Amino acid sequence: AQYGAQAPDGGAWPLNREDVTRYGVNRIYPTIQGEGAQAGWAMTIVRLQGCPVGCVWCDTPESWAPGGETCTAREIAARVAALPPRWALVTGGEPTWYDLGALTVELRECGVERALETSGVYPITGLWTWVCVSPKPAGRLPLNDFNLRVADEVKWVVGRERDVEAFGAFLADHGRHLRKEVVRSVQPVSVSPRATRLCLEALMRHPTWRLSLQTHKLLGIA
Repeated sequence: AQYGAQAPDGGAWPLNREDVTRYGVNRIYPTIQGEGAQAGWAMTIVRLQGCPVGCVWCDTPESWAPGGETCTAREIAARVAALPPRWALVTGGEPTWYDLGALTVELRECGVERALETSGVYPITGLWTWVCVSPKPAGRLPLNDFNLRVADEVKWVVGRERDVEAFGAFLADHGRHLRKEVVRSVQPVSVSPRATRLCLEALMRHPTWRLSLQTHKLLGIA
């Protein structure tokens, strides 16, 4: 744990610093992972409450304000363990606004694999099976470069041509922090046909990149 660290905006971190075993929960539910390198896996989504990043493309703005249902790490793990999937995806909001150490330990004790999706602005804590960093360059807070060192996947949202160019520039600037085997993917915003076309054209120019589609939206599932 990195208690007492400073958030990128200069504020105190983590959000649960008074009790790092407690979390604000927006929703916990089983589904199929619809996007990224793990698409198709049955997963239980653990959506934590609270996000200061302010991404313009966010599809869960209801998770921004701190609060939600207060649960202990053990309570969350018990709810996850009672559901069929053997994977939990911890997301938000911005999950790393919390110290996640206690939550990952409890999930591991329940025999659940642990995936994290984060914008990468706060320090990543905890024991993870898979880490997806999805930078939000248009957000209010800067990326913590150290998080790229533990990433298994970097996912970049594309809405316009300049977003494709920005991803190339990002990899040129930050690629030294990434392990060689890291999945580098582009994801069209909200399954937009125009954004999808831009991503497909980008893959022809950058064949080491991968396409991430929000297949859960195509299927009409949460």
